[in-house]
This record gives sequence, structure tokens and C-alpha cells, in this order.
Amino acid sequence: MRVFYSTLFFSTLLFSENMSSSLTSQGFTGLINTPNAQVIKEGDALFHYSNSKDNHLRNYNYDERMEKQENFVGGIGFFSSLELTGKLVESKGHARDLSGNIKYLLPYKNKYLPNIAFGWQDLGSAANFYGNRYIVMDKEVGFVRASIGYGDSVNALGSPRMNGIFGGVEANIMDVASFMVEHDGKENHLGVRIKTPEDWFSSKIGLEATIAQNLTEPETSFFLNLKVPLFSNSKINYKDTTPISKDIISLEKTKIAKKRTVKPSTHSLSQIQKRLISIGFENIQVGSYNKSIYIKVENTIFDHNELDALGSIMGTIINSVGDENHYIITLLKNNIQTLTISGNIDILNNFFTNPTIDSEHELKNNLRFTRTFNEKNVLFLTEKKRDSRFVLRLELSPTLTTTVGTEVGVFDYLVGLRAHAYMNLADGLTLSSSYEIPMFNSQNFDDGYIFAETYKDRLDSRFVDTLLNQTLHYESILNTTSIGQFQSDYIGLLNHFNFTTVSGEHGFNFKVGRFKNQKSKIDDTRDIYMGSYRYFYAPLNLFTELSYGQYWNQDRGAMIEMKRFFGDTAVSFYIKDTVKTYAGFEVSIPLTLRKLPKASPFGQIKGKQAFSYGIRTVVRSPDNANYLNSVGGVFPKNNLELEEVYLNRDRLSASYIQNNLKRIRDSYIIFKE
Repeated sequence: MRVFYSTLFFSTLLFSENMSSSLTSQGFTGLINTPNAQVIKEGDALFHYSNSKDNHLRNYNYDERMEKQENFVGGIGFFSSLELTGKLVESKGHARDLSGNIKYLLPYKNKYLPNIAFGWQDLGSAANFYGNRYIVMDKEVGFVRASIGYGDSVNALGSPRMNGIFGGVEANIMDVASFMVEHDGKENHLGVRIKTPEDWFSSKIGLEATIAQNLTEPETSFFLNLKVPLFSNSKINYKDTTPISKDIISLEKTKIAKKRTVKPSTHSLSQIQKRLISIGFENIQVGSYNKSIYIKVENTIFDHNELDALGSIMGTIINSVGDENHYIITLLKNNIQTLTISGNIDILNNFFTNPTIDSEHELKNNLRFTRTFNEKNVLFLTEKKRDSRFVLRLELSPTLTTTVGTEVGVFDYLVGLRAHAYMNLADGLTLSSSYEIPMFNSQNFDDGYIFAETYKDRLDSRFVDTLLNQTLHYESILNTTSIGQFQSDYIGLLNHFNFTTVSGEHGFNFKVGRFKNQKSKIDDTRDIYMGSYRYFYAPLNLFTELSYGQYWNQDRGAMIEMKRFFGDTAVSFYIKDTVKTYAGFEVSIPLTLRKLPKASPFGQIKGKQAFSYGIRTVVRSPDNANYLNSVGGVFPKNNLELEEVYLNRDRLSASYIQNNLKRIRDSYIIFKE
């Protein structure tokens, strides 16, 4: 054993080459049962299944029979140096456990020094089966990577696994196969990992299969890993450019200014208007304002991101103008101004036709933003075209209610269909109604079973809500008041106030509502409120939010949440403290076409722009147990949430747009006709 550890240690001092990272059955990246100093690639999601029997659950009593064990792991590279994972274990007669893990890689690279990572397994769980804190380092030597670490077992079982020194070696014997051997502090394992070639899938999806052998107790197990990138890279490949002299830029801008001093021509404005109508925008008005082209439109066809609409509008401008020099674009939602963007047409055209680091930087500095634009002096070409009022829109999406790793089942589910219909009646005034139909469910949701009573309102077809919503806008303030039927049986009022700075860096929300149950024989009145502040860090598309309030079941508490966008996929992690303390995650994705057919006189059918699914677990409770509690910390959502509908899922801001200019140009390239 001394020779084994000495080899591992001295190998960390050598030169390295890059190798892949894979999930283990323990819920972190590593070899078979032990971690290495690697993390999941930023923006990748990994999913793992294995039938590896975890002998520490029976305290390594090999005479005690373990019939079967299944391990399910999911994780994400949340930052370039941070992975977050969740693990579900089903071991009949021993454990059914849901836990979270975290690993942090020190963010440095040196060809002579090892990588070093810290991790915590089963972080903060109330019922702790796998608790372990560890430090590990590794180094690559050509096709070999060796790792060695030290762990501190803090679980309720007092397991000797990773309680002290552990380590292993992985060797890439070919591009698609590697060989592994490890010692986890108690047992020895070896395995072979096979992966699909990188060019098999254009979307960079990857599959891996591992066969592992326990050398301490003869036992063979099988692992399967799936890698899914959460977003695709921009189609722009910047050319090598030489920095442009400030004097040259100044000279070019002077030439542009001398050339373009004319008022926008009627022909140009007419061409732009026809094009916008053809694309399918609504509430279209085109005109001139102080020698600038002015465009006011509402996007109802680009359903993933308002930046796609901006790309289409900006592309229309550069393809239709004559000698005009400046543009102003006002985006609407339900005919209410949400953001106005303005800039120089030549600078915009330069980025669209010649994308370089310099042209992107110039456009970023040129753009100007405001939440309110005074149209008093705008000379419109015609009246508004393609009015959005009285157009019926139907949004269809699945509903998914699940319980994971509870006392009564590994995974229970209730799947349904939601139809959400809404219509704009006037500026900011919307009538909406939602109807849900249950389709199929697991046995524990059937009558007489444990979840039938808790979720009884979802087991029958029902109108979920029918609301009249009025949204008002002033400067950077939006306020929506909704009145009508909530949560099927309640009549009430909900008010949502939002203040988001033009930059988008700071956002404040306050919600307050009162609801009365119309079917209850006893008084069932609910008062809720929630105040929050969120900060947006644009370079990482990262939101951090703090909130406090009173929830639907009248419990009070606070929550801290971190949410990051990878393209149009949002991943969030949170800690919520009410009667119990919960840790959870949520994934939100568009379940709709990126570009919809334009609305017809009969209406428009679409999918859901942000379908969300999440899992949470108890990390602290008064009785120090992790029993199921599905009702704490719940706050009702309106289908027309301000951030989602009016603010592009909280991304309609200067800083988000300036840091995602590639997305704007990509959409122009993809959807231009």
C-alpha cells in the first residue's frame, strides 16, 4: 500500500494533458467510488445511473445480504470551478435517501502543480447517510491521471469510506476508453469506462458506460452517464483583428456624421414597416424622430427570448435604410413600453456584417437604453398595424407534480395538461384563465393512498384561475393588479410591484394578496406578502435574490436563491427557511418553438416559454428528521408574472443585452429570409 500511495503522490508533480470528467455513484465527479480534482464543465448537465451496492450502508458486514441498490445522480457545472449535484439512493432494507453535494476546484492552472478541489457530500442533510468532507488533488501525465485525497466521514453510520487517505489512477488506453483503479479507504475497485466519440452528436451530447469490479468483495456493477450541454455556443467566430486606433474611430465617426444628416425617407420607413408586418410583429408603428428611424413593435412570435426579436428588427433596419444614420426601437408588451434601445446604424451594420471583437465592443458602447420614451415629437408613417387587442392566445404545457425519495416511494408523479388562455383587452389589461386536466399518475396518488388527500385538488379537471390583470407602467416601475379566482377555490386579489433599473443590475419586488375560500364551511382566508431584492451579474448571466414574506399556508420565512441562465435554460439553487429549512433546485426551459407562426384572426397557439421543474429536500427540522412536508414555503404564481411576461424572464435590460450581442446577431442570421 505504501508503494501505491507513493506512486500517486509523485505523479502529481508531472506535466499534464486534459482528460474528461465523469460522475460516480457517490454523487461527485471522479473515478468509481472516489473523487478527483475535476468538476463538471461549466454549462454542462450530467446524469448518472448505477446499480453499485454501497457496502457502507451495511457497515461492511458482507454476511448481511443486500438484494439491490440503485443510484440516480444529476449535476451541473454551475461555474467554471463549481459543481452542484443531487443524489437519490434506493437500497431496499437499508436506505432511501435524497442528498446534495458540492465540489469546488481552486481556479488556477499550473503545469507543474496539481489541481486541488474541496468537497462536501450529503451537505446539511437532516438524515445523514453519506456525510463526508474531503480535499483531493490530481495531476495528469500524458494519458494517465492520478488522484490522492483525505476525507473526514461525518455521516450517521460512521463509515470508514474516505475517512482518511484515498486515491486512484485513471489511464486513457484509447480515445474512447479508459482504465481505472482506486482505493476508497476501505475497499479496492477497478473499472473500464467506454464513451462515445465526440463527433457522434452535433450538439455535444455524450454517453459513457462503466463496468466496475469490487476487489474486496467479488461484486460487479454497471454505470451509465449522460452529458447534455445546456446551451450552444454562438455561431460567430471572431477573426483575428488589430485594435483600431482611437483617432481612426473618431475620423470615421466624423465622416459618418457629415454623410448622414438627412431626415429618414418615407420609402425607407415604408420598407421597414412592410417587413415587420411580414415577419409577424404586432402593434407596429414606424416613424421619424429628429432624423432618426423610430420603430415601435410588440413581439409575439419569437418565444424564447426578446433578443431574437431584436435581431430580426435590427436586421430589418440595416437591410432597408438609405442615408439614415440613427435608429430607436421601443419594445412593447400588451402595448406597454418595456424598453427602448437606440444607436448608430453604421456601427450596428458593421457588427452584423463584420463581427469582430472590436465591432462588438463599439456596438456595446454605442447602445443607449431607457424604460420610457416620449413619443410626442415622433412623426408616424401610419396608424398602428396588427393590433394585439382581442387576439385569443392559447398556451399548452404539461403539469408535473412529483415526490422524490420519500418514505413511501422512490419517485411518485402526477402528470397533466394545462391550457392557459389569455387576451389583451386594452393597454396592459389582460383577461386570462387556466384549466388543468390530470392524465396519469403513480399509485400513491390514487384514491386511498397517501398523496390522494394532499393533492386532491389536482386529481380532478379544474379551472385553476380566472383573472383580470391590469399592468401599469411608469419609468422603471411596473405594477400588476390581478383580481378573480385563484388556486381553484379562492377569490381574491394579488398585487405585484416591480422596480428594475434600466441596467438590470438591481431589481425590487413586492407582492401582497388576500384570498378567501368560497367552498369552505369554515373561515379560510389567506393573507400573503413577499418582498425581495435581486442583483444581476451580467458577465455570468447570474441572479442572486434575497426574499422574505408570508407564504400561502401562512408560514413565514426567508429565502436566498442563485439563478443562472445558460442560453434560455435557467438553473437555480436555493435555501428556504420557514417552519423547516429546505434546500432545492429548479430548472426552467422553453417548451415552445423558438419562432412561432404569426397570429391569425382566430388566435395563436403556443407552448410555455418557461416550463419549470424542481426538487427540494429538508436539511433542518425541529424534530431533526427528514419526513415529507410538501406544503411549507409555497407562494402562488400568476401565469402573467411581471418578470416573465414583461421583462423577458427578468432579462430585458441594458447589461443583459450588451453582454449577449452575439445572440442578437445569431438570431438575425438564423431567421433572415
